[in-house]
Amino acid sequence: FLCCRSRGCCTPKDEPLLPAAPAPARGGKYWRALLTIGVCCGLANFVWGIVGVQVKGSLQGLMNLILIPCTYFLSVLLLKRSYPLYCKVGAALVVGGAALAAFSVYDTPPEPSVAAFTLMACYLLYGAMKLPYAYQYIVTEQLLHAGHFLWEVEVITGWIEVAILITLSPLQAVLL
Repeated sequence: FLCCRSRGCCTPKDEPLLPAAPAPARGGKYWRALLTIGVCCGLANFVWGIVGVQVKGSLQGLMNLILIPCTYFLSVLLLKRSYPLYCKVGAALVVGGAALAAFSVYDTPPEPSVAAFTLMACYLLYGAMKLPYAYQYIVTEQLLHAGHFLWEVEVITGWIEVAILITLSPLQAVLL
């Protein structure tokens, strides 16, 4: 037996199907949070666009896993979350594996040179750009807990990110 709400047999017509939730506030903190998310994503994508061409494609997937421990660390630090021991061990394994993958690029120890230093700086910067990206996940989670819709957050921050990338694109062209 399937009930059809249009026939009116399930709920009285005057009664709402779900209780109305209070609308979340959209004041200065809300817009600051959206701007923070957009800036974090835009900055990370801008830097990834510059240094990503120097990082081997096979290592990019492994180094992208650093996002997991970064988000874990910021969640513990900013949201005061606690996680079980296996999560801590997993985060440490991901960081260790990414570090081994980054340092295994060299078949022989590199000679101290500007090119070797630049390549290592690209790898470190590629990994470090996971922090702003992880931070935007934390801020997004706080907005979702406050009652904002994911679609609304994604659309507005997406446009902020596009504006940042368009603004920084001349600089990216110069650096590449």
